[in-house]
Amino acid sequence: MIQRQNWFSQLEHYAKLDTNRTFKSTFEPEKYITCLNNRCHFYSLARFRCSAHKLAIEEGRYRNHERNNRICQQCNLHMIENEYHFLLICASYTELRNTHIPRYYRTWPTITKFKSLINTNSEIKIRNLATFLCHTFKKRNAQQ
Repeated sequence: MIQRQNWFSQLEHYAKLDTNRTFKSTFEPEKYITCLNNRCHFYSLARFRCSAHKLAIEEGRYRNHERNNRICQQCNLHMIENEYHFLLICASYTELRNTHIPRYYRTWPTITKFKSLINTNSEIKIRNLATFLCHTFKKRNAQQ
């Protein structure tokens, strides 16, 4: 019981957990932990969910940049590069997104769709999401 209270308290008080707070609402293991066998896919999804990545939203936090200045350098949309932008919006990853992310999530993307995709229990969607993240992180790292 104390672990759950500490977990909920941390979700509320740490800015780093802003995105995690939008989709993580229960204190239980996620489905992806048991269904992903590919190491790159597993780590990509785990890091994405925990904000342990190098997107501008996190890099800017470490460098004390104002949140509004953490702009995506991969596209020309002049949007904050957060997990939502990276997964469903950024034009640099459209081709990969079209290959791995179902049309429903790509068409008129919303935070609700983002949350639904991240929280899916469908093993096929989890594998495709993890594959997308693995490939986009590799592409992003190669461009830097």
